[in-house]
Amino acid sequence: MRAALTIFSLVTLFVLSPARAHTQETAVRFPVVDVGDTTFTFRVGGQQWVRAGLRGIVVDPRQRDVLVARFRVSGVSGETARAVITGQATSVNASHTVLLDVPQRPWYRQRGFWIGSGVGAAVGFLLGRL
Repeated sequence: MRAALTIFSLVTLFVLSPARAHTQETAVRFPVVDVGDTTFTFRVGGQQWVRAGLRGIVVDPRQRDVLVARFRVSGVSGETARAVITGQATSVNASHTVLLDVPQRPWYRQRGFWIGSGVGAAVGFLLGRL
């Protein structure tokens, strides 16, 4: 019985594991609209997850996304967001692009956590009954 449960556990582990790694798929691009001395605004469109406090980078798409500046979002108003430049390599202009990472959901709100907890509890219960 233990051998069957061990095989079941391993098969479940492989079936529920992610198919591929998700690297650099969370960055979203936004166009720079207006540039000030130490601030700039960019268009966020209908992206509701953009909020004050997020940090991101500004890149130059004409030069293979070379880093131009780092920033912190200071506020969102309608379809535009304001950002404060926290460090820069060159001056930000309207031809540059903003990159922001989509914030991840907390671990307790992810489906994989609850599936793993349920499977682990079931296997633990069955092993304890032996």
